[in-house]
Amino acid sequence: MNKPILITIITMSLIVTLALLASVVYLSSETQRQGGTDHGSISHKLESRSKPAQVYEFMEESALDAVEDKEYDAAVGIFSAMRPLARGFTDKKRYLDCTEKLADLSLDKTENYAKATELFQELLQEKKESGSPKEMASLKLRHGKAELGYGSYQEAIKILQEALGKITATGDKKLEADCNYSIADAKMYLHEWQAAIPYAEKALDLLLKNPQLGDKLEMAKYYQELGLCKFHTGRLVEAADLIEKSIALSKEAGKTEAELVSDLRNLGWLYLSMGDKEKSKSYLEKVAELESSDSSESSGSTAEAYILRRF
Repeated sequence: MNKPILITIITMSLIVTLALLASVVYLSSETQRQGGTDHGSISHKLESRSKPAQVYEFMEESALDAVEDKEYDAAVGIFSAMRPLARGFTDKKRYLDCTEKLADLSLDKTENYAKATELFQELLQEKKESGSPKEMASLKLRHGKAELGYGSYQEAIKILQEALGKITATGDKKLEADCNYSIADAKMYLHEWQAAIPYAEKALDLLLKNPQLGDKLEMAKYYQELGLCKFHTGRLVEAADLIEKSIALSKEAGKTEAELVSDLRNLGWLYLSMGDKEKSKSYLEKVAELESSDSSESSGSTAEAYILRRF
């Protein structure tokens, strides 16, 4: 067998095994909780002999509780174990619901993009006759985002552009903004900065016109993306303004400067490129200060510290 394929198979098997082990531990604790003082919080309880539907409901509640507890590996393992059980029901709804929850967890929480891609492909196939236009557009978008996370940028762009056409037809502005942002993101990974700009602009414009669609952190992310595109295409004044707005929104949302060091660094270099020594110095000093507190980074070895010594 081809060595890289064998390594991939072994890695995926280990991930699934660990997830299943986590789910066994979580389910065991849930079972113990039934007999403890907290048993009233569990709606679906197992008897010594339970019907498949009762077992499914118990496992589903456990998986959803694991998500709420942020025990995502446990949730993935439980949903994975539920899928064969759900296959046995005449109605496909349980199986499709379980698969979609597992796909979303793999995409957004455990970042297992290969698994997410596989699951979204299955859902698109299974729902092609029964899914509503909006549902299918959303699945296509998430499939594209899974390909993006996996690093298949050209494939992601192809899928996301197909999704964008379907989303636009539904009139869902939130999905449209998300899809435009994701296409811009994929193009940025390919260093297609100029080609990314129209999508990044559209995404930000949709949020600005419909502020209820996203919180401050979401808005900050959209400002940052467009700012980076402008930075890499030499539109420095516009880039600085956009990244300043991104930082301001992030701080309003509770982020610390330590969490924003990448944006602060970009501003330092931006203002230096624009010839504004004082602004550049203030940002580069902040970056050097933040990085000097990191024991893994010697402050004398950074580009920022070196440039500061030459000011």
